[in-house]
Amino acid sequence: MAGSLSSIGRRALRARLALIAAACVVAMGIAEAAVRVGGYDFNLLTKAMYYQVYDVEAQIPDARTRAFYRLRPGYVSERVTINSLGARSPERPTQKSADVYRIAIVGGSNVYGVNVGDEETWPARLERALNEREGGGYEVWNFGTPGYVPTQMTVLAREAVEKLAPDLVIYAFSNKGVAPLIGDHPIESVFVDDGPAWAYYFPESYLSWPSMLPYSMRYALLKHSAFYRLAAFYELIEKQGRRPVSEDHFEDLNVDDARRFLSRLDEVNIVAFVPPSSDEVDFTRYYNPRLRRMILTADGKPDEYRDVHPPAYVYQWYGDTIAEWLEGQGWFLERKNAAFKATEVTQ
Repeated sequence: MAGSLSSIGRRALRARLALIAAACVVAMGIAEAAVRVGGYDFNLLTKAMYYQVYDVEAQIPDARTRAFYRLRPGYVSERVTINSLGARSPERPTQKSADVYRIAIVGGSNVYGVNVGDEETWPARLERALNEREGGGYEVWNFGTPGYVPTQMTVLAREAVEKLAPDLVIYAFSNKGVAPLIGDHPIESVFVDDGPAWAYYFPESYLSWPSMLPYSMRYALLKHSAFYRLAAFYELIEKQGRRPVSEDHFEDLNVDDARRFLSRLDEVNIVAFVPPSSDEVDFTRYYNPRLRRMILTADGKPDEYRDVHPPAYVYQWYGDTIAEWLEGQGWFLERKNAAFKATEVTQ
Protein backbone atom coordinates (compact mmCIF):
# COMPACT_ATOMS: atom_id res chain seq x y z
CA MET A 1 0.00 0.00 0.00
CA ALA A 2 2.86 2.36 0.93
CA GLY A 3 4.59 1.63 -2.31
CA SER A 4 1.38 2.40 -4.17
CA LEU A 5 0.97 5.75 -2.38
CA SER A 6 4.62 6.59 -3.06
CA SER A 7 4.08 5.89 -6.74
CA ILE A 8 0.98 8.10 -6.73
CA GLY A 9 2.95 10.85 -4.99
CA ARG A 10 5.71 10.69 -7.56
CA ARG A 11 3.22 10.91 -10.40
CA ALA A 12 1.57 13.91 -8.73
CA LEU A 13 4.95 15.61 -8.29
CA ARG A 14 5.82 15.02 -11.92
CA ALA A 15 2.46 16.43 -12.94
CA ARG A 16 3.02 19.53 -10.82
CA LEU A 17 6.49 20.03 -12.26
CA ALA A 18 5.17 19.61 -15.79
CA LEU A 19 2.45 22.14 -15.04
CA ILE A 20 5.00 24.59 -13.64
CA ALA A 21 7.25 24.08 -16.67
CA ALA A 22 4.31 24.61 -19.03
CA ALA A 23 3.33 27.74 -17.13
CA CYS A 24 6.91 29.04 -17.41
CA VAL A 25 6.92 28.36 -21.14
CA VAL A 26 3.58 30.14 -21.55
CA ALA A 27 4.79 33.06 -19.42
CA MET A 28 8.01 33.31 -21.46
CA GLY A 29 6.00 33.19 -24.65
CA ILE A 30 3.71 35.96 -23.43
CA ALA A 31 6.71 38.04 -22.34
CA GLU A 32 8.43 37.47 -25.68
CA ALA A 33 5.30 38.48 -27.59
CA ALA A 34 4.75 41.53 -25.40
CA VAL A 35 8.32 42.78 -25.93
CA ARG A 36 8.09 42.22 -29.68
CA VAL A 37 4.72 43.96 -30.02
CA GLY A 38 5.76 46.86 -27.81
CA GLY A 39 9.23 47.14 -29.34
CA TYR A 40 10.67 47.72 -25.86
CA ASP A 41 14.02 46.08 -26.70
CA PHE A 42 14.78 48.29 -29.68
CA ASN A 43 13.30 51.35 -27.97
CA LEU A 44 15.96 50.95 -25.30
CA LEU A 45 18.72 50.28 -27.81
CA THR A 46 17.72 53.32 -29.88
CA LYS A 47 18.67 55.59 -26.99
CA ALA A 48 22.19 54.14 -26.84
CA MET A 49 23.22 54.29 -30.51
CA TYR A 50 24.93 57.03 -32.52
CA TYR A 51 23.24 58.72 -35.49
CA GLN A 52 24.06 61.12 -38.28
CA VAL A 53 21.33 63.63 -39.13
CA TYR A 54 22.35 65.37 -42.37
CA ASP A 55 20.02 64.95 -45.36
CA VAL A 56 18.49 61.79 -43.89
CA GLU A 57 15.67 61.87 -46.45
CA ALA A 58 18.31 61.25 -49.14
CA GLN A 59 19.45 58.00 -47.49
CA ILE A 60 18.11 54.49 -46.95
CA PRO A 61 19.05 51.74 -44.47
CA ASP A 62 21.26 48.93 -45.71
CA ALA A 63 20.84 45.82 -43.56
CA ARG A 64 22.89 43.54 -45.84
CA THR A 65 26.34 45.18 -45.69
CA ARG A 66 28.45 47.02 -43.15
CA ALA A 67 27.59 50.28 -44.85
CA PHE A 68 24.39 50.15 -42.70
CA TYR A 69 22.92 52.99 -44.81
CA ARG A 70 23.66 54.60 -48.14
CA LEU A 71 22.44 57.32 -50.48
CA ARG A 72 18.97 56.65 -51.88
CA PRO A 73 19.23 55.75 -55.60
CA GLY A 74 17.10 58.03 -57.75
CA TYR A 75 16.50 60.60 -55.01
CA VAL A 76 15.98 64.16 -56.24
CA SER A 77 15.36 67.35 -54.28
CA GLU A 78 15.92 71.03 -54.96
CA ARG A 79 19.53 70.74 -53.79
CA VAL A 80 20.47 67.05 -53.97
CA THR A 81 20.45 64.52 -56.83
CA ILE A 82 21.42 60.86 -56.33
CA ASN A 83 21.89 58.74 -59.44
CA SER A 84 20.69 55.17 -59.91
CA LEU A 85 23.95 53.71 -58.58
CA GLY A 86 23.72 55.69 -55.33
CA ALA A 87 26.25 58.43 -56.07
CA ARG A 88 25.69 62.17 -55.79
CA SER A 89 26.54 62.57 -59.45
CA PRO A 90 24.72 62.89 -62.78
CA GLU A 91 23.12 59.78 -64.27
CA ARG A 92 25.78 57.98 -66.28
CA PRO A 93 26.25 54.53 -67.78
CA THR A 94 28.20 52.14 -65.56
CA GLN A 95 30.10 50.88 -68.59
CA LYS A 96 32.99 53.30 -69.00
CA SER A 97 33.61 54.49 -72.53
CA ALA A 98 37.16 54.37 -73.87
CA ASP A 99 37.56 58.15 -73.97
CA VAL A 100 36.78 58.66 -70.26
CA TYR A 101 39.13 58.81 -67.29
CA ARG A 102 36.90 57.81 -64.38
CA ILE A 103 37.49 58.81 -60.75
CA ALA A 104 35.43 57.39 -57.85
CA ILE A 105 35.57 59.19 -54.49
CA VAL A 106 34.46 57.70 -51.16
CA GLY A 107 34.28 59.57 -47.88
CA GLY A 108 32.00 61.25 -45.38
CA SER A 109 30.00 64.48 -45.32
CA ASN A 110 32.97 66.56 -46.48
CA VAL A 111 32.96 64.64 -49.76
CA TYR A 112 29.16 64.47 -49.97
CA GLY A 113 28.89 68.24 -49.57
CA VAL A 114 26.51 69.04 -46.73
CA ASN A 115 24.69 72.37 -47.21
CA VAL A 116 25.76 72.88 -50.84
CA GLY A 117 24.22 71.99 -54.19
CA ASP A 118 25.27 69.14 -56.46
CA GLU A 119 27.58 71.26 -58.60
CA GLU A 120 29.18 72.89 -55.55
CA THR A 121 30.59 69.71 -53.95
CA TRP A 122 34.34 69.32 -54.29
CA PRO A 123 34.09 66.13 -56.43
CA ALA A 124 31.93 68.12 -58.89
CA ARG A 125 34.41 71.02 -58.73
CA LEU A 126 37.26 68.59 -59.35
CA GLU A 127 35.56 67.16 -62.44
CA ARG A 128 34.96 70.64 -63.80
CA ALA A 129 38.54 71.76 -63.10
CA LEU A 130 40.07 68.71 -64.81
CA ASN A 131 37.82 69.02 -67.86
CA GLU A 132 38.50 72.75 -68.19
CA ARG A 133 42.25 72.17 -67.99
CA GLU A 134 42.32 69.13 -70.28
CA GLY A 135 39.47 69.82 -72.67
CA GLY A 136 37.16 67.08 -71.37
CA GLY A 137 37.34 63.35 -70.83
CA TYR A 138 37.08 63.24 -67.02
CA GLU A 139 34.25 61.76 -64.98
CA VAL A 140 34.07 61.99 -61.17
CA TRP A 141 31.60 59.92 -59.12
CA ASN A 142 30.79 61.25 -55.65
CA PHE A 143 30.09 58.39 -53.22
CA GLY A 144 30.58 60.58 -50.15
CA THR A 145 27.95 59.81 -47.51
CA PRO A 146 27.33 61.86 -44.33
CA GLY A 147 28.74 60.26 -41.21
CA TYR A 148 30.68 57.48 -42.94
CA VAL A 149 33.72 56.00 -41.20
CA PRO A 150 36.32 53.86 -43.05
CA THR A 151 34.47 50.56 -42.45
CA GLN A 152 31.49 51.99 -44.36
CA MET A 153 33.62 53.77 -46.95
CA THR A 154 35.37 50.51 -47.79
CA VAL A 155 32.06 48.84 -48.68
CA LEU A 156 31.35 51.51 -51.30
CA ALA A 157 34.95 51.59 -52.52
CA ARG A 158 34.86 47.87 -53.27
CA GLU A 159 31.49 48.17 -54.99
CA ALA A 160 32.74 51.10 -57.10
CA VAL A 161 35.75 49.08 -58.26
CA GLU A 162 33.56 46.10 -59.19
CA LYS A 163 30.79 48.05 -60.93
CA LEU A 164 32.58 51.03 -62.44
CA ALA A 165 36.19 49.95 -63.10
CA PRO A 166 37.49 53.44 -62.18
CA ASP A 167 40.91 54.62 -63.29
CA LEU A 168 41.41 56.16 -59.85
CA VAL A 169 39.82 55.80 -56.40
CA ILE A 170 40.21 58.70 -53.97
CA TYR A 171 39.73 57.45 -50.41
CA ALA A 172 38.97 60.57 -48.35
CA PHE A 173 39.55 60.32 -44.60
CA SER A 174 37.64 62.49 -42.13
CA ASN A 175 35.67 60.41 -39.57
CA LYS A 176 36.80 57.76 -37.09
CA GLY A 177 35.24 55.43 -34.53
CA VAL A 178 31.85 53.77 -34.68
CA ALA A 179 29.71 53.57 -37.80
CA PRO A 180 26.60 55.69 -37.18
CA LEU A 181 23.05 54.87 -38.20
CA ILE A 182 20.59 57.22 -39.93
CA GLY A 183 18.55 59.52 -37.75
CA ASP A 184 14.75 59.33 -38.10
CA HIS A 185 14.82 55.73 -39.35
CA PRO A 186 13.60 52.74 -37.25
CA ILE A 187 16.63 50.97 -35.85
CA GLU A 188 15.00 47.58 -36.49
CA SER A 189 15.49 48.10 -40.24
CA VAL A 190 19.21 47.44 -39.80
CA PHE A 191 19.08 44.55 -37.33
CA VAL A 192 17.70 41.78 -39.55
CA ASP A 193 18.23 38.12 -38.64
CA ASP A 194 21.25 37.42 -40.84
CA GLY A 195 22.56 40.97 -41.19
CA PRO A 196 26.07 42.10 -40.16
CA ALA A 197 24.88 44.73 -37.65
CA TRP A 198 24.61 42.20 -34.79
CA ALA A 199 28.24 41.11 -34.95
CA TYR A 200 29.48 44.62 -35.62
CA TYR A 201 27.78 46.38 -32.70
CA PHE A 202 27.73 43.47 -30.21
CA PRO A 203 31.12 41.74 -30.11
CA GLU A 204 32.04 39.46 -27.21
CA SER A 205 33.82 42.33 -25.45
CA TYR A 206 30.48 44.12 -25.13
CA LEU A 207 27.82 41.39 -24.98
CA SER A 208 29.07 40.05 -21.63
CA TRP A 209 25.76 39.36 -19.86
CA PRO A 210 25.01 36.88 -18.41
CA SER A 211 28.59 35.74 -17.97
CA MET A 212 27.62 32.12 -17.21
CA LEU A 213 26.46 31.61 -20.80
CA PRO A 214 29.00 31.20 -23.62
CA TYR A 215 29.14 34.08 -26.08
CA SER A 216 27.81 31.89 -28.89
CA MET A 217 24.60 31.35 -26.89
CA ARG A 218 24.33 35.01 -25.89
CA TYR A 219 24.77 36.00 -29.53
CA ALA A 220 22.12 33.53 -30.74
CA LEU A 221 19.68 34.79 -28.11
CA LEU A 222 20.44 38.38 -29.05
CA LYS A 223 19.48 37.76 -32.67
CA HIS A 224 16.35 35.71 -32.01
CA SER A 225 14.84 36.63 -28.62
CA ALA A 226 13.31 40.05 -27.98
CA PHE A 227 12.92 39.24 -24.29
CA TYR A 228 16.64 38.43 -23.96
CA ARG A 229 17.54 41.60 -25.85
CA LEU A 230 15.48 43.69 -23.45
CA ALA A 231 17.08 42.04 -20.41
CA ALA A 232 20.61 42.32 -21.84
CA PHE A 233 20.17 45.93 -22.97
CA TYR A 234 18.74 46.87 -19.58
CA GLU A 235 21.68 45.27 -17.77
CA LEU A 236 24.39 46.67 -20.03
CA ILE A 237 22.95 50.07 -20.93
CA GLU A 238 20.86 51.07 -17.94
CA LYS A 239 22.57 49.33 -15.02
CA GLN A 240 26.19 49.24 -16.20
CA GLY A 241 25.99 52.46 -18.22
CA ARG A 242 27.74 50.95 -21.26
CA ARG A 243 26.67 52.07 -24.72
CA PRO A 244 27.55 49.58 -27.49
CA VAL A 245 28.85 52.41 -29.68
CA SER A 246 31.44 53.40 -27.06
CA GLU A 247 33.55 50.27 -27.51
CA ASP A 248 37.19 50.76 -28.58
CA HIS A 249 37.14 47.93 -31.11
CA PHE A 250 35.39 50.00 -33.80
CA GLU A 251 38.54 51.91 -34.67
CA ASP A 252 40.45 48.64 -35.01
CA LEU A 253 37.77 47.48 -37.47
CA ASN A 254 38.14 50.73 -39.41
CA VAL A 255 41.87 50.23 -39.71
CA ASP A 256 41.58 46.56 -40.71
CA ASP A 257 38.88 47.21 -43.33
CA ALA A 258 40.63 50.23 -44.82
CA ARG A 259 44.05 48.60 -44.98
CA ARG A 260 42.64 45.55 -46.77
CA PHE A 261 41.26 47.81 -49.49
CA LEU A 262 44.14 50.28 -49.59
CA SER A 263 46.63 47.42 -50.00
CA ARG A 264 45.13 46.56 -53.42
CA LEU A 265 47.58 48.93 -55.09
CA ASP A 266 48.65 46.43 -57.73
CA GLU A 267 45.11 46.14 -59.12
CA VAL A 268 43.50 49.48 -58.19
CA ASN A 269 44.94 52.97 -58.54
CA ILE A 270 44.29 54.56 -55.12
CA VAL A 271 45.04 57.91 -53.48
CA ALA A 272 44.38 58.61 -49.81
CA PHE A 273 43.09 62.13 -49.23
CA VAL A 274 43.06 64.08 -45.95
CA PRO A 275 41.14 67.40 -46.03
CA PRO A 276 42.13 70.51 -44.04
CA SER A 277 39.46 69.70 -41.44
CA SER A 278 41.41 66.59 -40.36
CA ASP A 279 44.89 65.89 -39.04
CA GLU A 280 47.02 63.50 -41.06
CA VAL A 281 48.49 62.09 -37.83
CA ASP A 282 45.04 60.75 -36.89
CA PHE A 283 45.12 58.38 -39.87
CA THR A 284 48.71 57.12 -39.93
CA ARG A 285 47.58 53.65 -38.75
CA TYR A 286 45.73 53.27 -42.05
CA TYR A 287 48.64 53.94 -44.35
CA ASN A 288 50.56 51.46 -46.39
CA PRO A 289 54.04 52.92 -47.09
CA ARG A 290 53.39 52.50 -50.82
CA LEU A 291 50.07 54.32 -50.69
CA ARG A 292 49.92 57.65 -52.50
CA ARG A 293 48.63 60.42 -50.26
CA MET A 294 47.38 63.92 -50.81
CA ILE A 295 47.27 66.08 -47.68
CA LEU A 296 45.34 69.28 -48.37
CA THR A 297 46.34 72.02 -45.92
CA ALA A 298 44.87 75.48 -45.48
CA ASP A 299 47.83 77.25 -43.92
CA GLY A 300 47.39 80.99 -43.95
CA LYS A 301 43.76 80.79 -45.02
CA PRO A 302 40.66 81.88 -43.06
CA ASP A 303 39.13 79.50 -40.51
CA GLU A 304 36.31 78.36 -42.81
CA TYR A 305 38.86 76.57 -44.99
CA ARG A 306 39.35 74.13 -42.10
CA ASP A 307 35.63 73.51 -41.55
CA VAL A 308 34.26 70.01 -42.15
CA HIS A 309 31.33 71.57 -44.01
CA PRO A 310 32.81 74.69 -45.59
CA PRO A 311 31.03 77.13 -47.91
CA ALA A 312 30.90 76.55 -51.66
CA TYR A 313 33.88 78.79 -52.48
CA VAL A 314 36.10 76.63 -50.26
CA TYR A 315 34.99 73.52 -52.16
CA GLN A 316 35.91 75.38 -55.35
CA TRP A 317 39.41 75.77 -53.92
CA TYR A 318 39.44 72.05 -53.06
CA GLY A 319 38.61 71.11 -56.65
CA ASP A 320 41.17 73.45 -58.24
CA THR A 321 43.93 72.46 -55.83
CA ILE A 322 43.34 68.72 -56.15
CA ALA A 323 43.23 68.99 -59.96
CA GLU A 324 46.52 70.88 -59.93
CA TRP A 325 48.07 68.28 -57.62
CA LEU A 326 46.94 65.38 -59.81
CA GLU A 327 48.32 67.01 -62.93
CA GLY A 328 51.68 67.27 -61.20
CA GLN A 329 51.85 63.53 -60.56
CA GLY A 330 53.74 61.48 -63.12
CA TRP A 331 51.65 58.38 -62.49
CA PHE A 332 48.44 60.33 -63.12
CA LEU A 333 49.71 61.73 -66.42
CA GLU A 334 50.91 58.30 -67.53
CA ARG A 335 47.55 56.67 -66.83
CA LYS A 336 45.62 59.53 -68.40
CA ASN A 337 47.79 59.58 -71.52
CA ALA A 338 47.60 55.79 -71.85
CA ALA A 339 43.80 55.88 -71.63
CA PHE A 340 43.42 58.70 -74.11
CA LYS A 341 46.02 57.24 -76.49
CA ALA A 342 44.06 53.97 -76.52
CA THR A 343 41.02 56.00 -77.54
CA GLU A 344 42.87 57.60 -80.45
CA VAL A 345 44.01 54.20 -81.72
CA THR A 346 40.46 52.84 -81.80
CA GLN A 347 39.01 55.86 -83.61
